[in-house]
This record gives sequence, structure tokens and C-alpha cells, in this order.
Amino acid sequence: MPNASNVAPGFVGYSSDELTEGWTDPVNIVPVTILLFLTLVWGRPRTWTAVWTLINAAIIHCYMDSFVGALGRGPLWLVNEYAFLDARYWPRKDPVVMGVSLFELLFMGPGCILWYAAEQKKSFLRHPLTLLISAFQFMGTFLYFFGEVWTGFNNLPAIDWPPQFDTYYKLKYFWFVFVFLNSLWIVIPIKLTVDSLVACARQKEKNL
Repeated sequence: MPNASNVAPGFVGYSSDELTEGWTDPVNIVPVTILLFLTLVWGRPRTWTAVWTLINAAIIHCYMDSFVGALGRGPLWLVNEYAFLDARYWPRKDPVVMGVSLFELLFMGPGCILWYAAEQKKSFLRHPLTLLISAFQFMGTFLYFFGEVWTGFNNLPAIDWPPQFDTYYKLKYFWFVFVFLNSLWIVIPIKLTVDSLVACARQKEKNL
């Protein structure tokens, strides 16, 4: 597991040893296993919603944010990237971030697996699962994102206020990863929720 001594602030490049360390960890088969299982049982994704659920089930919830981010397992360079991106992962192990990450592993990941199956089969359960998982994704991102905003970005690398575009670290870790990527887990769940509610309303009108 990473700690303050092996997470190098400002460290951009990695040696060949650092790039290969951790690849033999058994948790690295988790995303591949889930991808193969879902696509073999229910087929390749046929809608953008199915693509979204597949990515979240196999890569985000059941691997990156949980095993890599919260538990410090997997490729060392990726664990260190999480630590450098946000010290609430490592070395501080903030209880809110750890709780959200483990909730992803235990509930949101399995939920996305069920959601993918329902989406592929066009089951009536796809709309309740869309609303439930999207609400969890939105709330988890809200707690993660605005918790750091509230505390003045104390855990992000080299961020002052107002944030600028003048360094590599600000462009990569703040604007791209923290702002842009996290905003996807706010915007997309909202859109999917609205689409699902509209679809349910239209179906209800047809049944009247």
C-alpha cells in the first residue's frame, strides 16, 4: 500500500520498475473478468447507456475507485496517481472518501452489473435501476467533489484560488481529472435520470 514516503509530489515520470510493479496483483483481473462475463452473457453493449453501465461496473466502481484508490491495490503508478491527485485517498485516508469508494465496490458495482443486464434485455427493471444507481452516482460525486471545494482544495496538488491554467499539474490533475472527469458523474446521471423519467411517463400515457 502507498504511504507518504513513496508518493512523490510533483513526480511526473515513472521508472520501468515503478510502471511494472503491482501488475501481478490478483485484483487486476477484476475488470477483465467483469467485462468478459457481461459481454459473454448479455452481449456487447447496444446503447450508450449500456456502455456507461459497462464502464462503471467493470472499471470504475469495482476496480479503480475501490481497489486502486481506496485500498491501494493494483499497479503502483496508478495508486500513486490517485494519491497525488487527492491526498484524501493516500496518505490521509479520509473517511468520507474511503466510505464512498467502498460503497462503490459493494453496492454500485454490483448494481451496475444488474443495470447492464436489464438494459441489454430491455427489462422493465432498467428504469428503476437507472434511477437508483444514477442517484447513488450523483450523491457520491457530490460528496467527493464539493467536500474538497468546501475545504478550499487542501488535498489537491499545487492549487491556489482562483485556479489557473499555468502548470502541467493544474491542467492534468485539477482541470482535467478533478473538474472534467468528475463532472461526467454529475451530468450523465442527471441526463439518464431525466431520460428514464420521460420514458416512464410516456409508457404510462400509452397504458391509459
